[in-house]
Amino acid sequence: MKISDQIELQASSEKRLKELLSRAGGLDIFNETNSPLSKADFDWNLSYFGKAFRILVEVKSSGIPRALRDAATQLKSLSRSINDSPRIYVIIAAPYISDTGMNLCKEEGVGCFDLAGNCYIAFGSIYIEVRGYKNTKPSTRSVKSIFSPKSSRISRVLLSDVRRWWKVQDLAKEAKVSLGLASQIKNRLLDEELVIEEGKSVKVKSPKALLDTWVDNYSYKKNKIEEYYTLNDLEVFETVIQVYCREQNISCALGLFSGASRVAPHVRFNKMFIYVDGDLDKIAKEMDLKPVASGANVVFLRPYDKGIFMNCKEVDGLKVVSNIQLYLDLKTYKGQGEVAADFLMNTKMEPEWQ
Repeated sequence: MKISDQIELQASSEKRLKELLSRAGGLDIFNETNSPLSKADFDWNLSYFGKAFRILVEVKSSGIPRALRDAATQLKSLSRSINDSPRIYVIIAAPYISDTGMNLCKEEGVGCFDLAGNCYIAFGSIYIEVRGYKNTKPSTRSVKSIFSPKSSRISRVLLSDVRRWWKVQDLAKEAKVSLGLASQIKNRLLDEELVIEEGKSVKVKSPKALLDTWVDNYSYKKNKIEEYYTLNDLEVFETVIQVYCREQNISCALGLFSGASRVAPHVRFNKMFIYVDGDLDKIAKEMDLKPVASGANVVFLRPYDKGIFMNCKEVDGLKVVSNIQLYLDLKTYKGQGEVAADFLMNTKMEPEWQ
């Protein structure tokens, strides 16, 4: 980060912290040390209804979990080295801190806040916690990039066997991506503390945490979606369309509610959902499907990436996308989709991970 940008970040962080602390009536800042000689970016003495506190603040250019953990370690070490001072509370500031990052700070016993509006500050009888603000200025290294089309294949591979330690070469081969991309995504996952590393291998730290982070950066609407109507019985048509696709050498698999009904039936839905990697309108025409603006009962999805077909399974003779893909799609479908996704997670996915 340029020096001018760092100065601006520190000034914005100082202003933000003062605004946060002003919410606690009766708190006064009576000494501020923000000099290059200070071991912390902000070193302030406070008085809260006659009780003395000292806060040490470290301003980071990035709020990724790994950077937050390192900053927390440094600040706590600095705090322990100061013996002749009132009670010390340490805080980390960054342009943006995710919910995962805030949880990390909470577990480490340090405060945190960002310029987006999120914060966790708890010392003495002061408690301020605000969550839910999105990153208004995501960088090219934002967590979203981990789940871009080809990059997301790395997470698919890791989640396919959560007990296995994966070497980068094996990840790249299994995901059908370059070694360079696999290495880059591995490092990003380490930064976000979504995987752990031992020697030259990595494995998922928490499958649920990785998948939920993916959900936050995903929408089934990434796929090309076309809706049609058929007079045929939907269960019969699921077989008809898959037979057709096999004959035409077209990749296809049931998804969303159609897939979930075969794997973990819980919610009834009067639409058929199927991933088809081909010319959707041509296939619909040959299947005698009618395009409609409303009242559709057949939904074709052309996958945004071929990784969607990774780890498909066969159920009752029909191909179904992986549980990972089912969960992603259902969870972002909202409403009944979330209900079906949670049932799939509780009855199938989590038991398999244990």
